Amino acid sequence: MEKLLFEIGTEEIPAKFMPGILKQLQELAADKMQELRIPFENIKVYGTPRRMTFIAEGVAEAQADSTIEAVCKNCFRKRSSFQSGNRLCPRAGDRR
Repeated sequence: MEKLLFEIGTEEIPAKFMPGILKQLQELAADKMQELRIPFENIKVYGTPRRMTFIAEGVAEAQADSTIEAVCKNCFRKRSSFQSGNRLCPRAGDRR
């Protein structure tokens, strides 16, 4: 498990806004890392009026595996791009 440091430089932000901004940064960072399937243990945020950072601790070295299943919108059948000459849909006539 590793650490990830992400830093954002900004123009001067009034100090009274920093607590709310840092809370949002922590929530957004956690949401985005979960969305991208990057496991982590916790996120700490730090900031000044000119700089915001978050440190994600316990970050896995690789994303979690996922399977994506696609359905052809023209014929509503599951297709693989590796089937018969890469023709995705006989109705659409697409070649990819």
